[in-house]
Amino acid sequence: MKILSIMDPLSRLSLPQDTTVGFITAAAKRGHDIYICVPEQLSLIDDQAWVAAQRVGVPDDDVIEVIEDHWCSL
Repeated sequence: MKILSIMDPLSRLSLPQDTTVGFITAAAKRGHDIYICVPEQLSLIDDQAWVAAQRVGVPDDDVIEVIEDHWCSL
């Protein structure tokens, strides 16, 4: 399953206490593809929702690392 989390920038999160980090970590451990974005990265173009998201990995419980950038329709 692909999961998109619309959240604060990674630099503003309190690792590992932030609940968003907990959700991302739990989903990643279950093998889901995790994408993140901030609200400003959401767009509506010709009645189609788009996002400039970053695919992330969770190598450790309190570390989220960006793997690659994506433009995706929702």
